Amino acid sequence: MENGPGKGAAGQKTMASARQSVPDSELSQESASSSSTENVIWSEKRLFKQPGWTEWQYPVLFSFGVIAVGFVMLLWFKSQMLLSKKKKDCEELESMTEAQDIVSQTTNTTVTAVVSEEVTSSHCWKLQSTSSAVQETCVAEAQLPEALRQSAVVAGPSTSSCGAGNRFASEIRPEPIRIKAKGLLERRGSSASLTIDLHPSQENISTLCGPTRECTDEYLLSAGNMLSRQQLRKCLEDVHSLHREFWEIPSNHSEHVGVAGAGFKNRYKTILPNERTRVQISPPNSGMTPGSAEDQLACYINANYIRGYDGEDKAYIATQGPLPNTIIDFWLMVWGEGVSVIVMITRFVETCKCKCEPYIPMNPQQEDGESPPDSPSMSQSLGGPGSIGKYGDITVSVEKVLPRDGYVVRELRVQRGDETRLIQHYWYDTWPDHKTPDTARSIVELVREVEAYRQKSLSELRKQYGDNVPRKAPVIVHCSAGIGRTGCFLAVAIGTIQLAEENNVDVLGIVCRLRHDRGGMVQTAEQYEFIHRALCEFEKTLPNRSGEIFGKCPNKLS
Repeated sequence: MENGPGKGAAGQKTMASARQSVPDSELSQESASSSSTENVIWSEKRLFKQPGWTEWQYPVLFSFGVIAVGFVMLLWFKSQMLLSKKKKDCEELESMTEAQDIVSQTTNTTVTAVVSEEVTSSHCWKLQSTSSAVQETCVAEAQLPEALRQSAVVAGPSTSSCGAGNRFASEIRPEPIRIKAKGLLERRGSSASLTIDLHPSQENISTLCGPTRECTDEYLLSAGNMLSRQQLRKCLEDVHSLHREFWEIPSNHSEHVGVAGAGFKNRYKTILPNERTRVQISPPNSGMTPGSAEDQLACYINANYIRGYDGEDKAYIATQGPLPNTIIDFWLMVWGEGVSVIVMITRFVETCKCKCEPYIPMNPQQEDGESPPDSPSMSQSLGGPGSIGKYGDITVSVEKVLPRDGYVVRELRVQRGDETRLIQHYWYDTWPDHKTPDTARSIVELVREVEAYRQKSLSELRKQYGDNVPRKAPVIVHCSAGIGRTGCFLAVAIGTIQLAEENNVDVLGIVCRLRHDRGGMVQTAEQYEFIHRALCEFEKTLPNRSGEIFGKCPNKLS
């Protein structure tokens, strides 16, 4: 029977007739009971008819249960996989140990016995010397088991020496012993087999070239990309290729210096001189023991010899801008190396940072601080004629100041004891750090003038001393760190000579040789691009610009 507010008219009539046939007390009890029953049923229906209860609660609870079961199963599978992997690793390790035991037993027992007992044949080689003398060398060939036939040399050479037999036998490289490790990959269902190379060939090791010092040196000494004059002009149409070429060059930075306590003599702690080409100065006699730590420190300066065109030894010296405590060392290097030209490519202060300590004589007004050290006119106003400075036992005076387009030339008189020398100082102060000049014309003119003066100094030394020239008269080039702008200048200087001599230029090879002598030379890809632009600017001054029909080029720059 269905009760509630929705019952029909027929039901109402039936219930009314029933009430008339029973007593009033029973009717009242039945009415109360029916009313309570109707209220409970109606409350339950209202509860179950609340919107969304059965529509979302039971599915959500079921979904959470499924997810929980799945998560537990995943954890179980993961634990089983880890256990399986550990078991396989243990099996592989045991197999490799067994293979090593087999090799050790074989090499200790079988090889020696077979080599000593089964010598059946010998081969003779004839070695002919430059004097046509023929010597016979007999080398016994051992009949080894098949597994060890390729490595009979393990037990030592079994030879009968006839003169140079040992030398010839030592040139024969043994093949590696390869022992098959049974049951490694076969158990995994693979058709391939694993062999363990216990004695790798030395030839294979030499071809694996990692990031070692030897590999870096080999790259820097062998890399190159020779460009004709036409190719030089064309390569600037794709500067992205030039940038990629630059970033492939190893920097070859030196990681340490073999002189204890030399850190306070370095302007930047990450820019260190390469030990192979490091310049060592000769300090005045101070009573220090030669070769001692104090003597090595006194001889230290952050500078490197740089090869010139065609491998000319010690043509240049690349160094950092002097520090307050290394100015005397700088002038000792100038004097000891017989330097005739100094090229300075930095200001003393740039962007409120000290880049170089003033090491040339200053006018009295500059010493009083009246002129800002980063002023664009500093190169012209500093160190006028008559300025004198004393650096240790070396006296430097300014004789002349000659302004040029973009740089200033000073003629310095340097005196030490009774000897006096003239040195040209070129100051190019319009080149910002880590950047490039707006135009390459002034740097090309500076390169030409510096090279002309260098050749003139070498010619005078040859006239004075003949072939026994006591010094190379290198050109000192420095900026702040001695690698960025300094490297650009040297690359342009060497490249202009190569263009004039060969009508070709290898910029990549030049930069690689520079970095081989001093790590980090040419710091940015933009500087590498600028080298090409400067060489193109110089190439315009050469005859036969087409690059197809080359005429006779001058042997020297003028």
